[in-house]
Amino acid sequence: MDKEVMALIGAFKAPLLDLLKDAKDEAKYFLDNGLPAYLNSHRLKFLFTKTFLFRTEKVNFLDIYFPTTIQSKNNINYKVLLEKNFEEIFYNSRYATIIGSAGSGKSMLLKYIFLKSIELKFKIPIYFELRNFNDFDGSIMDYIYKVIFNNKLAPNKRILERLLTKGEFLFLIDGYDEIQNTKLSMCTSEIETFIDVYDQNYFVISSRPGVNIETFPRFDNFSIQPLSKDEIETFIKLELKEAEDDQLASKIIEAIRNSKVYESYISNPLLLSMFILVFATHPVLPTLKSKFYWNVFDTLCTRHDSITKRGGYQHERKTGLQNDEIQKIIEWFSYISYFEDKYSFDLEYLSKKLLIIKEKFDYAFDVNDIIQDLTVSVPIILQDGIEYNFIHRSLQEYFTALLISQQSENIKQKIYNDKVQKIYMGWGFSELCSEIDKISFNKYYLIVAFKGYLLAFDGINEKERIYNYIKKQKINLDLSISEGELRINGMGSSYGSEDEIDFYSIAITNMYIQTKLHMFYFDCMFYKLKNKKPEIFDKLLKKNIIVSNDDNRGRTRYNLKISEYWSDEVYEFLEYINFDVSILKILKKIKDEIIEMERFIEDEEKNKELLLCI
Repeated sequence: MDKEVMALIGAFKAPLLDLLKDAKDEAKYFLDNGLPAYLNSHRLKFLFTKTFLFRTEKVNFLDIYFPTTIQSKNNINYKVLLEKNFEEIFYNSRYATIIGSAGSGKSMLLKYIFLKSIELKFKIPIYFELRNFNDFDGSIMDYIYKVIFNNKLAPNKRILERLLTKGEFLFLIDGYDEIQNTKLSMCTSEIETFIDVYDQNYFVISSRPGVNIETFPRFDNFSIQPLSKDEIETFIKLELKEAEDDQLASKIIEAIRNSKVYESYISNPLLLSMFILVFATHPVLPTLKSKFYWNVFDTLCTRHDSITKRGGYQHERKTGLQNDEIQKIIEWFSYISYFEDKYSFDLEYLSKKLLIIKEKFDYAFDVNDIIQDLTVSVPIILQDGIEYNFIHRSLQEYFTALLISQQSENIKQKIYNDKVQKIYMGWGFSELCSEIDKISFNKYYLIVAFKGYLLAFDGINEKERIYNYIKKQKINLDLSISEGELRINGMGSSYGSEDEIDFYSIAITNMYIQTKLHMFYFDCMFYKLKNKKPEIFDKLLKKNIIVSNDDNRGRTRYNLKISEYWSDEVYEFLEYINFDVSILKILKKIKDEIIEMERFIEDEEKNKELLLCI
């Protein structure tokens, strides 16, 4: 057993055993066997890992980890180096959400926290990925129990439950955005209940933006910040130091310094890693992200080992398929798995879907051979033990969007209506669809979403408009009181499993759409009332406010689910904070955006007709 793991257990063992004097033997078994085995297994798994640049050879995680900068809502930046300020980050709250775009380093950050928490004996870390909860039949508590003991015999669950009340654990919950749509509301409720019961522990949840993780009660939000110019150069040197290629590092840094085009892409760690990989074959960065992903695929097809093996190395393909055939297979597998909410999969799933594609297009390859090609020869899929993953989810989104763009107008309309409208489409996929297939995406998705949404607000008065808005969006308010002053920290949607939510309401919360409308959810986000706490708030406090625990800064946090507690008092409070003004601004922006998109489509189609007649 690892010495660091045993030192961590030793630091917490005595107080935990003292808590369970009546069940000391069972508790001792847990602390001497089940928990150390879990920690040791995950520590080794995280410590020696494969990355995007080092997909065929494991490297020491701590040698290639780049410190992430996260920003609080108070615009305080933290460079996440646990030796210096990890406890400072949690000083204000035991609950933190880490929010960042695809490839910003969320999972890397949580794994780093796991490793350093053991080393520094900060807390007992428990890490799990929510995407694995999609196929799990049971509660969050059942899943945590399974994660720790790996289905082996263990002491009574009540032992673990009682230990959790002590507050010595740090739960690292990765990938809230990867929960399947059908399980999102149930899983969210499970997480909130679990946190309510074991609120003395520490919790970190990571997610892409745009899935309402920002509105979780109790939690303080931290956003992962883009890499600065200096950080970009340091990142390049760090990654290529492991490959012992200082010359390549110098060339890439020089190219970056000579061009401003690079900045919007390579401030993201994943895209920067991709750029390092493709630099030899594609040294000029395209303006579109979709073209950049194609460059990555082209490089994987030709010189995919150019980082770990100098001069480049290409594995022989077992299937003998050409690049365009490999691309077609990847596109269809991406499309199928994306709309089945599969971001990781086992060999059975991978084989089954590839067999379907093989039969539909009358390919002659052996399924085992194409799996070999997709994991080794053209390594778009990474094998990690018995699990398979795309080297990154963003590539799955790219190939899915690319496949849709290649279909006829009738099929595209059917896909956008029957498939895309049924999912909570994230930022990355929305952006790629807009780049690759802008006219059809606007025509069959955005305009449909916007017009459908506006129908609920035609010909009604202010009170009805507010009521319709909060009912459609299932609005809740995150409030706090400090020194007698009321502050609105945030607003969001609280959809439940029993709610029948229409496509238009879900689409309007998409972060890509919010950005197109030049606002993030509400104009009154982080609104601070000029006056002291209004009398109407006291009325609501007696009836409808759900109170959460006081935080470490002496604030009392409240969560008001106004969609569930609609009343004249709620309406009076919303009037007080000028809620209708924000709604009117949003509706006007939607109308303006429809006009702009329809004008763009009309101009594009006219230009095409003129060019076709030349």
